[in-house]
Amino acid sequence: MSRTFTRGVSRPARVIRRVRQPWRWVPFALRLRVARLRNAILQRRLVQHTARLAIAVVVIGLVLAASERSRSIQERWGDTIEVVVLDRNVRRGEPTVEIEWRRELRPVAFVAADALLAVPDADDVFIRDLHSGDVVTQRDLRSTSPALEPGEGRRAVGVPLDPSVPPLVVGDRVDLFLIADVFGGAGDAAVEQLDSAAVVLEIDADAATLSVAATDVEALAHAALHGRVVIALR
Repeated sequence: MSRTFTRGVSRPARVIRRVRQPWRWVPFALRLRVARLRNAILQRRLVQHTARLAIAVVVIGLVLAASERSRSIQERWGDTIEVVVLDRNVRRGEPTVEIEWRRELRPVAFVAADALLAVPDADDVFIRDLHSGDVVTQRDLRSTSPALEPGEGRRAVGVPLDPSVPPLVVGDRVDLFLIADVFGGAGDAAVEQLDSAAVVLEIDADAATLSVAATDVEALAHAALHGRVVIALR
């Protein structure tokens, strides 16, 4: 008994395969479109993953570069220290109550020995002009400024204060005008200005201690005893 085989797959076999694989019932054109759409989605996901990976690599590279640069700067300038820094310009005589302070790391080699490491009290006063970004030092504040010295060729002289004297702070430079005899006779009192400026060394309620040239002490003492001393703030 012989059998004859024909090429191809018999109809029952094709039906069974379609039953096991339902997607085969879908028209080929639709399956092709779905396959292309799926391929496009996979490509888009691949592009997104690649872009995210590239961004992560760039960010990590920037962080490593910044860290390396920071280490390089630290090695170049040495150790750093946290100091008090101004966030705006201030003028001499301005109170510290309204100042916004910052604390920044600065190289020790470039920081003054008396730089402030903590925010000063709110009732202090600046005794010199400072700019935004300057490191505040003890010599910049009235409460922590070290006692000033008269200097070579100069003398410390006390001058009484009265309501006509402008507000002074330690470190101010002032001009002194000497009125020889304020209670003189018929003529006007003679007025003389000292050639060199005086520097305020100390201030209290009744007098100011000024640094004046040694050659001006005699005239200043004479005016204080027999006339009047007028202080003009520069």
